[in-house]
Amino acid sequence: MNCRLNILFSIILSAFTFTILAQNYCPEKRLLLEKYKAEDYIQSKAYIDTVLLRCPDQKDNAYFWHISAFINFNVFQKVDNKSPISKARKEAVSAVLKSIELDKDNQYLEHNHKVTNVIANGFYNHYVGFLDTINYEKAVEFYQEFRALKLIVNPNEDLSQYEIQFHNMLAQIYKQLYHNDENAIEFIKLAISSYENVLAIDPNNYSANKNLGILYHNLGVEIIMKELPIDADLEVVIVMEEKAVNYFSKSLPYLKKVYKMEPTDVAIVHGIAAVYYSLNDTEQHTKYYNLYRELKNTNSNNK
Repeated sequence: MNCRLNILFSIILSAFTFTILAQNYCPEKRLLLEKYKAEDYIQSKAYIDTVLLRCPDQKDNAYFWHISAFINFNVFQKVDNKSPISKARKEAVSAVLKSIELDKDNQYLEHNHKVTNVIANGFYNHYVGFLDTINYEKAVEFYQEFRALKLIVNPNEDLSQYEIQFHNMLAQIYKQLYHNDENAIEFIKLAISSYENVLAIDPNNYSANKNLGILYHNLGVEIIMKELPIDADLEVVIVMEEKAVNYFSKSLPYLKKVYKMEPTDVAIVHGIAAVYYSLNDTEQHTKYYNLYRELKNTNSNNK
């Protein structure tokens, strides 16, 4: 891909030498092109500001910003070694967007879109590499850059699978952050929101339904096991129990939806039995607990 981009730029560069007299002449711009052609990316990048200073009309020139995008892109790739914190990548994005905006005749659109797509994919790779409990905020930033650039190249592109993967993975990070510090309740709220984002795209997503069901059930259990003091006043007990029941009730629809998708999932059947037990529904608890025992025995016999 990088080789093709360099070939594309060489074609454009050659065209420039034939049309230079037809444009407002800017010797600094010619020096910029010569440095780039010689693969002196640092010097060619340094000339970008010089061109804007000496030839201010270039700020409205789509071709100049197109060149600037390629220069910064090569600095990012070959000088900064694709560093996720490279300033040149951000400058390449800014330059290519200016070129697209100014290129009313779409003269450079194909090439601008190609370099934009390559940059977008680079952001995606960095997002995946940074998605952990330490760097998750940077990962979110990289994903948003990826998404925005992809939609610039093709506003109608279906990114739903990327969105589902992103929100499911992000929810897992938020849950881990909550488990690391259970006083940080904002993380569990963010996890719920992320799973809900998945279900807004795909209501039958197995992972999001399962995890939301388990998450709500565990929140109810935590209230009873951790938050409710032994010597609590009756009024406090009633309030906390209502809160726990609310979580259990929220859990059930998600777990039952998953059960319909995969009725042999032992963990899900056990989870439904546990929810009914917590809701004091003995009949349903017994039903699903017996199903759980049957599945567990079947699995043991098949080993």
